[in-house]
Amino acid sequence: MPGIQCIECRWYSCRDVAIVLLLIYTLTHPGFAKAQKGICGTDVFHQLQLQGDPEYAKRQSDIDHQEHSTPIGLLHSSDTIIIPVVFHVIWNEAVQNIDSRRIQEQIDILNEDFRAQNDDAQFIPVPFKSIQGGLPIKFVIANRSPGGKRESGIRRVFSNRESFPFPSSDMKRDQTGGSDAWDSKFYLNIWVCNIPSNILGYATLPSQAGTAQDGVVINYRYIGASGSPAPYNKGRTATHEVGHWLNLRHIWGDDGTACTGTDFVDDTPNQAGASSGCPSFPRTDACSPDYPGVMYMNFMDYTDDACMLMFSQGQAVRMHNTLAGPRLSIRQSQGYIEPAENDAGILSILAPGEFHCTNNFSPVVRIINTGSNDLKSLVLAFKINHLSAVQQQWNGLLKPGDSTTVTFSQKASLINGFHSIQAYASSPNGQTDSDRSNDTLALSFSTGNIDIKALPFQEEFSDELFPSDGWSIRNPDGLITWERTTKASRSGLASVYLNSYDYNPDAFGIQPGAIDELLSPFLDLSNAQNVKLQFSIAAAQYTPLSTINNRWDTLQILVSTDCGISGKKVYEKSRFSLVTTTVAAEDPFIPLSFQWRTDEIDLSEYAGLDALQLIFRSINHWENNIYIDDVTLTKTTVTGASTQNVSANSSIHPNPSNGHITISTTDYAIEHIEVIDLMGKSVYHWKAINELTEEHRLNLSELPKGLYILKMLKGNGRQESIKIVLQ
Repeated sequence: MPGIQCIECRWYSCRDVAIVLLLIYTLTHPGFAKAQKGICGTDVFHQLQLQGDPEYAKRQSDIDHQEHSTPIGLLHSSDTIIIPVVFHVIWNEAVQNIDSRRIQEQIDILNEDFRAQNDDAQFIPVPFKSIQGGLPIKFVIANRSPGGKRESGIRRVFSNRESFPFPSSDMKRDQTGGSDAWDSKFYLNIWVCNIPSNILGYATLPSQAGTAQDGVVINYRYIGASGSPAPYNKGRTATHEVGHWLNLRHIWGDDGTACTGTDFVDDTPNQAGASSGCPSFPRTDACSPDYPGVMYMNFMDYTDDACMLMFSQGQAVRMHNTLAGPRLSIRQSQGYIEPAENDAGILSILAPGEFHCTNNFSPVVRIINTGSNDLKSLVLAFKINHLSAVQQQWNGLLKPGDSTTVTFSQKASLINGFHSIQAYASSPNGQTDSDRSNDTLALSFSTGNIDIKALPFQEEFSDELFPSDGWSIRNPDGLITWERTTKASRSGLASVYLNSYDYNPDAFGIQPGAIDELLSPFLDLSNAQNVKLQFSIAAAQYTPLSTINNRWDTLQILVSTDCGISGKKVYEKSRFSLVTTTVAAEDPFIPLSFQWRTDEIDLSEYAGLDALQLIFRSINHWENNIYIDDVTLTKTTVTGASTQNVSANSSIHPNPSNGHITISTTDYAIEHIEVIDLMGKSVYHWKAINELTEEHRLNLSELPKGLYILKMLKGNGRQESIKIVLQ
């Protein structure tokens, strides 16, 4: 497309170019306009690189036009080329976190297809059978990291991104919700993630060899055979994309039906556009009108997986020359060593972390089976400082390459301070471990050194140093996050805010929905029975609130009881419930004094805890600014008196109780009673039908013990509420 340049364009401009390219590609290739038809995105991705980088075009052109004449016999030599593969499984929902069995299935399929050993090769039509080509290569799951550590090449990464747009390289970077490549000079990186459902996958060509973007992206739905939906259920998506990675092009030359394109291979017949479905032999077209027609069963065409059967000898030569040229370095890779029969190790120490907020904990480790046999038993041990080692037997079943988490039954109890822990593995399957390099892992950590704030607690963000005094920030994308500002405040001189007005996902090249978290100091609720959180908030949206099908900025509050590792959501507001002005703000929102409100949350269910944290979480959709000020926690004590007055004319007794309570009134009769739990759910309901009642006896003994809100409506229309405790 002349005139389109992406060298300095923002992501959304490049994305728009790609969409146009994909649309043109779809419209000019017969069979691809059908709904839900899966396509390969490699050529669109390639064209986008050509438009944006003249150096890329030159590198690829030089590679494409090199003349080689590798003898076919050399391709079938006994000198097998090992290609270590790293699978980056990036998941947001459990279904995307595909199991290791499917990954091993995919490896097996790659080996069969590229070595011309696939069972269904028997169905190759006779005229093409004689030119089927294979390579002396072996794909393996990497088992040694770039740093030389024994580590599985199956990388599982949870991402806050539900999907990745096409075309995108965000899945290839930690900072954009993906996973950084292992050195692509020595590994084939395959990113398995959620991409648009009609895109099966896409790959980089050898002109990007050795870069951080080099590798293959596969839609998680189409890895392996088990669980993949038809007609892409034979693992041929990966075969096709790895073919691109080894410099093969689509068999029709990516020229639509013009018959003027080329795949740079002599023994693949010219073809007028891609095939689809499962054609009958022979299939002829305008480019190859005579028998035997086109090679629709080639892995680089677009037929269904069940009808993809072969590479040609010319394609095998081209791939071999790629491994002797731009991808030569992978032949020197140390990313794989042949495993011993019985071998296992410590993959990581999960607990304690580098900081542990309590001084009593159970160590947690992740073990991995790096042997070729199933792992059924292992001796584990941990040692803290110079204390004696604590040993524990593990029994279970781990397939080769799989890992699992083990929690030690014996707890460690330490004084506050700095410590070290070592974890050990030995005697896999009761045998001597033949490789001790991955048997030991050590970690330095501190415990108990935290400043816990007593209640009442108040924060006005007056300190110029931010975050300070126990507050902290989590900023996963390293971009805009919570900051202190003196432009607006509910009281005092400052507040904190999230600058969502400038948080443009397109400009930053990130996915909408970026999360930023502001974590409070640790708070001591051990002596409280009722706890109330209040805070001031001001917020606006850029988009008119009446807009439908829009994603809105959201504020959540979570309560963490595990040092901020996870949290339970107790507050969530967006759109109408979040804003303090209903007028869409087209300029950066700076609240006036009347554009603040105070929100309140009952945290009494957490009373008694001695190290709680609040997490203020913003979810960005590029609307407008959110401000927080005057964060206050107060505590009250529930009285143990037998009677508690609701008003001068009403009483509830006993409170606390075992569930049998009496409500009495001397002014107006009771019309309606409702009991609500701390999650806002109505758990008891009573309404007067024939006559109003001045006294009502409740049996709440079947409700779980805890704190509830009792609401009653009286005959004068007045509503009264009281907290009741069931014990």
